Amino acid sequence: MAMTSIAALLLPGLLVWTFMEYTLHRYVFHFPANSNAGKWLVHLFHGVHHDAPNDKSRLVMPPAGAVIVMAILWGLFSLLIPSPWVEPFLAFFIVGYLIYDYLHYATHHFRMRRPWQAKLKRHHMQHHFTSPHSRYGVSSPLWDWVFGTLH
Repeated sequence: MAMTSIAALLLPGLLVWTFMEYTLHRYVFHFPANSNAGKWLVHLFHGVHHDAPNDKSRLVMPPAGAVIVMAILWGLFSLLIPSPWVEPFLAFFIVGYLIYDYLHYATHHFRMRRPWQAKLKRHHMQHHFTSPHSRYGVSSPLWDWVFGTLH
């Protein structure tokens, strides 16, 4: 496979990651559970992060969980994207996840000096402290803009 063909998957892989990030954060991590068990699960997976947003141990998915999720996603993407394209696509998707992880950690624990970094930090901190039912994108506000959840 030519490098130009692989490079052509960079943007789609990153774009699909940002969509997955937004979708999971909005519909799974902020799921409006009704049962006590459901509320407990939502709180366990994400609510504790909102309770203690600066807790360094609650920002990154443990590797064992990440491997399981990526195996499932690889299986799903394999149904939608033919080989040999699925492997580089998934690689760029994982790069998107890593960018998200680093940005999310930095947003909570470092001063973001560049204007685009400060804007991302402000966007995410508003999600935490003023509007928890909006601003679901962490590595990008793109899908908040598309779906009208910037308010």
